[in-house]
Amino acid sequence: MPVLLTCSPTLISGLALGRVLWEYKSGRAKPSAVVAVCGALLIAASAAFIYIHYELKQPSHLPPWRDPETLDLALFGLVGPLGLVTAFVAAVRGASKWVVLPVLVALSILTLVGFMEAISV
Repeated sequence: MPVLLTCSPTLISGLALGRVLWEYKSGRAKPSAVVAVCGALLIAASAAFIYIHYELKQPSHLPPWRDPETLDLALFGLVGPLGLVTAFVAAVRGASKWVVLPVLVALSILTLVGFMEAISV
């Protein structure tokens, strides 16, 4: 379950980036919309990287307030809303609802993960 919550937003954001690039080539989206979706993808990719990085290391037997994975993922409670703002910027700059809605869902999931990790600390 944790892999779905941390890695699936990257896949969703990647598909949204492909869609906004297609819209940009057809002239319906502005370059700033592409940059905003790229920013959201970077946030989602960093969550997947953090999860995979710590899962490939030796398992940690530290309490949650000392576990670096928990502390790193808890930061998405702060960074996730920043990604939500970039999704709204993409919507204002011409990205379609088929780009913005998946990115909003993906970053909402990451924000929720960040809050859950922060509560566990």
